[in-house]
Order: sequence, then C-alpha cells, then structure tokens
Amino acid sequence: MFFGGLFFYGYWKPEMVLLLFFCISFNFAGGIWLGKTSAGIYGKRIFVFLIVLNLGILIFFKYILFS
Repeated sequence: MFFGGLFFYGYWKPEMVLLLFFCISFNFAGGIWLGKTSAGIYGKRIFVFLIVLNLGILIFFKYILFS
C-alpha cells in the first residue's frame, strides 16, 4: 500500500509525493512511539498530537489551500 499510494499520487501530482511520504513516515514513527509508551497520560498526549497533526494537514489542504 505504501508504494501503491506513492505511485498513485505521484502520477497525479508529483509534488505531493514528498508530503505523502512525510505523513506516512510520521504516522508510522508515531505509532511505534505510542506502542512503546505506557497507557497513561503520556500515551494520550502522543495520540492527541498525532490526531491534531493529521487534522491540521487535512484542514490546510482542504480548506486553506483550495479556497
């Protein structure tokens, strides 16, 4: 899925491949980081940070960039 997604978006808009690679890598690393932490408040903060980052990217490209 990783390479398929990069190929699909790279074929459509090559400049978005770097952003997609960043998002995939950051979410993967964040998931590993979250898995290594305990289920306490620290784990919740990491989870919320990852959600806010993904929503921020979505909002930027959906509402700010295309308006």
